[in-house]
Amino acid sequence: RGAGRGGPGDAGPEVARRATLVAVLLVAHRQVVQRHGERRQGAVVEGGAETAEALLRESIALGPDRPAHVLPNLGLALLGSGRPEEARAAFGESLAEGASAETPEVVLYALEGLASVAASVAEDENAARLWGASEAVRESIGVILATAEFALHERLVPQSRARLGTDRFAAAWAEGKA
Repeated sequence: RGAGRGGPGDAGPEVARRATLVAVLLVAHRQVVQRHGERRQGAVVEGGAETAEALLRESIALGPDRPAHVLPNLGLALLGSGRPEEARAAFGESLAEGASAETPEVVLYALEGLASVAASVAEDENAARLWGASEAVRESIGVILATAEFALHERLVPQSRARLGTDRFAAAWAEGKA
């Protein structure tokens, strides 16, 4: 392995760990801010988004040796920064990588992220199908959502269901789960 690929003094895993921590903290903070109805984000939060994105992009630059969770966390950071189309691209790339590497947990988080993006732009039928597919993967591998994804899921599912209507939402979810 070359420099930056796991040798002595390699910062790759530490950068990925820090990026994940910053992304999760950013999502959690944004959820608290939303819960309390605050309309503006302080400079620290904006710096947090920039820091998360920079660290995650640094991890991506490590190439194929990067941890599998980097792209889904980049998607979360981008979604939390109000950049849903960039988040969709990161989650889409993560889905392709997870499918080709046959890593169902990566597929799960990519599907969950894509559903969150769809819901955030009011593509509610697509969101419900993606959440159904995510649920099928979760059940097949016996995994529960991580804290940040669970909180986002719990916030967006009811909003999406309300916009689409309970029957249409349930039908789309079932279609995705099948």
